[in-house]
Amino acid sequence: MANETTATSQAALIATEVISREVQASHGPRMVMLGLVCHDTMDGEPSNSKRYAVYSDLGAASGGSEGVDLTPTIELAMGTSITLAPTEGVADMALITDDTVMRRLGGTPHRTVRSVFESGTPQQRIALLAPDVRRMTKRGLQKIEADGLDTLLAAPSTSVGTTNTDLTILAALQAIRQHKVNQPLRPPSEWGFLLPGAAVQHLVVEAAVTSGGLGGALWGSAIDFSIVNKPGDEFMQNGRVGSILNYPVFEYDDELKVTANAAADVLGMFFSIGNPARNTESYGGEVPHGVYLERHFLNFAFQSDESLRSLEVIMNARYIWGEINDLDAVRILADND
Repeated sequence: MANETTATSQAALIATEVISREVQASHGPRMVMLGLVCHDTMDGEPSNSKRYAVYSDLGAASGGSEGVDLTPTIELAMGTSITLAPTEGVADMALITDDTVMRRLGGTPHRTVRSVFESGTPQQRIALLAPDVRRMTKRGLQKIEADGLDTLLAAPSTSVGTTNTDLTILAALQAIRQHKVNQPLRPPSEWGFLLPGAAVQHLVVEAAVTSGGLGGALWGSAIDFSIVNKPGDEFMQNGRVGSILNYPVFEYDDELKVTANAAADVLGMFFSIGNPARNTESYGGEVPHGVYLERHFLNFAFQSDESLRSLEVIMNARYIWGEINDLDAVRILADND
């Protein structure tokens, strides 16, 4: 046979690749910190700072004697107030050309792209650029999460653990004891651990191997150490990986780990967990360790740049993380390995 028309004959008309219509997601850290603190807002307020007044510890009352005139025995003074002022913690801009949008997966007509670029509503622009907005949103959330970890893990004035040393069960017990010594405002039912992956691994190794493994003394008792089996939430969306001694353990992402001592160590804490569904006022003066105070959350704005035939996608957020009650957290130091 001869003169057969094959795929090779019309290679110019045949795409060399079939591109999946679903683009694979990039790897990124889980967002844990936002779900472990109370949230507060000052949106619409004329001032750009919020002051949290603090009572001082007055100690125990004085005694008296019958028939003896009392004189002032105590000055009802206040403690040092805490003032937080949100800043523009997220400020990102992407410049996307009309040619990019027209030619990427699926294709979009020029008239549609230009109409949305030039005079579309914010909702239309978000719909047209949905993949870009989703990716930028993840970037914004990561910045908020990283800021929270950096601020709150370094804040506690009391700490346990030794530099260049794996976290031990003894150190975990010391953190719990120190927390009790601090006289935290919140009850034990709201206490828990927030640890980096390395520290969780240290505890699991000690429990499963160093302490004798399944035949060791640890396993012959009724001690709660469920982080060995990782029975946290199904997809670890809130970071919970189990419990130690009946206290929940939350593991934050390695990509965002907070280091100390020239990165030789990583930081965690034992603390009073906040409820993101409650603001500071609802706690009646007993706010847990930290607060996320925002003026506004992630916001998207768009501006057409005609000279570049592009659309500017602008994302910003104004917020601040702050430590409200220092004695409601104990910093935990562990080897960064």
